[in-house]
Amino acid sequence: SQRGDWYETARTDKEGAFKFTSVPPGPIWLNVVPVAHQGTDLGDLEVFEGKDTFKEIPVIKGGKLKGRVLDRETKVPVAGAKIRTWDGTKNAVSGEDGKFELLSPNMGWNWLKVSAKEYPEQWSWFQIQGDPAQDFDRDLEISKGAKVSGFVLKADGTPAQGARVGRE
Repeated sequence: SQRGDWYETARTDKEGAFKFTSVPPGPIWLNVVPVAHQGTDLGDLEVFEGKDTFKEIPVIKGGKLKGRVLDRETKVPVAGAKIRTWDGTKNAVSGEDGKFELLSPNMGWNWLKVSAKEYPEQWSWFQIQGDPAQDFDRDLEISKGAKVSGFVLKADGTPAQGARVGRE
């Protein structure tokens, strides 16, 4: 991209049009994630020097991913849990009964971020297979979490002051 990122995005306008104004020649990959339709990947688009490249990209409406957000320990529904896809294009909030619906989930592997009051953000990873137009049921369980602490020590047993410790 012009900013030096390896991944550049554009949003479609009310006619569904999109444009990238400066693309180097060669093969490119397009990842399309429409809000209420199935996502699709195009890995075979060839860009030629000095020529405009135009591509119509058909998308299909999918089913729904339906389920409940549950406390992992008690199995009690979690109300008001925020659910979003890894790319942030699809979102839902669980109702008082813990139920949620996401439109047109991606086929294959899915990453969903789930967060709720009194629960740390958590990721749920699972696979969806079958007819993309059907509805899929999947409950998401989340935990209240725990604390993690410790010491970082050098080989001689002394503290390693200033060490950065990250978590994923």
